[in-house]
Amino acid sequence: MKALHMAFVAALTATPALADDPAWNGSPYKTWYENAELTPAARAKFGIQKCCNQAEVVRTEFRKKAMDESWWYLDNNSHTWRRIPDFIIWEGKQPPGNRPTLFIWNRELTCFVPPGDEI
Repeated sequence: MKALHMAFVAALTATPALADDPAWNGSPYKTWYENAELTPAARAKFGIQKCCNQAEVVRTEFRKKAMDESWWYLDNNSHTWRRIPDFIIWEGKQPPGNRPTLFIWNRELTCFVPPGDEI
């Protein structure tokens, strides 16, 4: 049995430079990113409200482990798979393009929105 049954590659990266980009201002994803919030537990730990206002989107690969439903991301710096903490995962929210979206702030994972069930 394969322990890892899903693999995804995130294709979108939101950066501060996008705020002044006319193409970004007309993007259908802009509103989603502006409104993305941390989970209540993550908000309590990090003291920030919105995922995108302070954090950056991580461009990497994601996997969901079948036996315990945990999510993992590939740390591009160390080339190792790391578990995404459960307390930052939003369930039931639809990320843009149904692509998993992970935010990082001050070198800490702050917010993760997994893809919907359609995949």
